[in-house]
Amino acid sequence: MMGELIRVLGKRNDPLSLDQGMTPEMRAPILAQALDEALKPTLWYLRHRKLSVSSGRDPPGPGEEEFESWMFHTFQEKYKRALADTENFRQRSQKLVEDAKLFGIQGFCKDLLEVADILEKATQSVPKEEITNDNPHLKNLYEGLVLTGNKIQKVFTKHGLLRLDPTGVKFDPYEHEAVFHTPVEEGKEPGTVAVVDKVGYKLHGRILRPAKVGVVKEA
Repeated sequence: MMGELIRVLGKRNDPLSLDQGMTPEMRAPILAQALDEALKPTLWYLRHRKLSVSSGRDPPGPGEEEFESWMFHTFQEKYKRALADTENFRQRSQKLVEDAKLFGIQGFCKDLLEVADILEKATQSVPKEEITNDNPHLKNLYEGLVLTGNKIQKVFTKHGLLRLDPTGVKFDPYEHEAVFHTPVEEGKEPGTVAVVDKVGYKLHGRILRPAKVGVVKEA
């Protein structure tokens, strides 16, 4: 029965152009899937025809030419569908692998954000008027903290982690977390960010931590 199907397919000149560029290793499982689907209705007909011929009766159904054409197009359709399913699966798998590469460091980045926050608070807590040549130890310590903070931000940027400081921009619930409201002040529009309590971060365009902000109250 398999030989009958191969004989029919071998008589056709129609190319299956969807698999151009595929290696035999890639094509083999797709052909197997398509053959499995196409053979289900085909084998029944071939078995019934064999029984009919052996009993001296003509096989039922369409003539041989019509059946061979139907057989080929059935296989071709099954093959195209199997090929499309395989390509969709390959694309989904590739997307999962790419996302794993991009966001596999997400947990590690979240832990490092706490370190960056501590460095930022440490530099902000130093009185600027005390950073003078008359106080060299404090000045050196402050400059060292600033350099360390800048280096961390450069490493973050290198790996797709971007700092979000939304001061003065319109409140965005997808990127900001409102923790309090402030009264309307001159020069500030209602619904905008007035105060940033904690900066936010994005990892490759995806919010890793929303910025915690104070929003100007609507009038």
